Amino acid sequence: MKIVYVYPTVATKGGVERILVDKMNLLAHADGHQVYLLTYNQGEHPVSFALDGNVHHIDLDIRLHVQYQYRGLRRQWEGWKRKCKLLKSLKQSLKVIAPDVIVTTTTGELSLLLRLKGKTPLVVESHGGYDHLIDFPAMNWLHRRDIRCRYQLLKYVDSIVSLTESDAQQWRVSYPQVRVIPNVVHLNPLGRYSEQTLRHIIFVGRLAEQKGVADLIASWRIIHQRCPDWQLDIYGEEGEQESECRGVEGVNVFPPVANIFSKYCGSSILLLTSKWEPFGLVIPEAMSCGLPVVSFEGDGPCSIITDGVDGFLVKDRDIQVFADRVCQLIEDESLRKQMGRQAIESAQRYSADRVMPQWKQLFESLTTTTS
Repeated sequence: MKIVYVYPTVATKGGVERILVDKMNLLAHADGHQVYLLTYNQGEHPVSFALDGNVHHIDLDIRLHVQYQYRGLRRQWEGWKRKCKLLKSLKQSLKVIAPDVIVTTTTGELSLLLRLKGKTPLVVESHGGYDHLIDFPAMNWLHRRDIRCRYQLLKYVDSIVSLTESDAQQWRVSYPQVRVIPNVVHLNPLGRYSEQTLRHIIFVGRLAEQKGVADLIASWRIIHQRCPDWQLDIYGEEGEQESECRGVEGVNVFPPVANIFSKYCGSSILLLTSKWEPFGLVIPEAMSCGLPVVSFEGDGPCSIITDGVDGFLVKDRDIQVFADRVCQLIEDESLRKQMGRQAIESAQRYSADRVMPQWKQLFESLTTTTS
């Protein structure tokens, strides 16, 4: 089967980029499909995650972002010219490849792909969650109108893939062709687990408002007063709330590391304070190393964590309750170890062996329908 993924650029080390590359690698290497990655804004930037040698990467070299170097009519002209070039290049590439399935996300090329796909099934992956993408208050009115136009087009795609059942329920009100397939997650490759004896708690994520860093630090101040011999280790990319973390007693801030699983295994609890999290890759990652997770409620955390079994879910972003749950785990080692053991088992739901057959089933059902 020929499968084409269309995505603007795989140049940043983001969660979506990592998930897309992982799936392409598995489809090409393990399942033997012919997999193509079509980008159009990649330019000279290297692909941020290693592509399997069997994945064919073609960059159309459109670089739509270049239009923003200009102003006024020149910007409009450059934008129109580059979109025309993108349409032509996509048309030529898809004609040569003749894919059986096309996969994209809720990004700007959706309208072009609907014009070009013909009878080829088009699958759209929703990585942002229905609520966040449909009504994002920080957008200006023009950007919001563009997003809403794309969502009108989604009724014409063959399948929308959501990460969680709760998110899918919202999609189904207008789009019945929704399937739920969770992310494939890198699980513990080390062959060892947290011993739950080290007095370290870990947070992994961008130091940004969306990750709830201010609430993380507010809860930590309460925790540290009660349990002063424990440390909070933060691993994250720079963000607008980085200053919130600096100089706080008991907090260590580190840049992202490649060997994050060794850091999980050297910790005893994972904290997640995101304001919204469609999935949350770090949750099953940490769970696979034997860490219980304390998180505020949200679509992603609620779909992964079983409250009181492999972690705690805190309602209404209640910082005091969040701190109490963390202290409960700190003070009760047997509970911590019990939840850690259950977390290892829970994480297996997101292994490639369990998730990729769901993609295979989806692709086969779509190609059977259109053949």
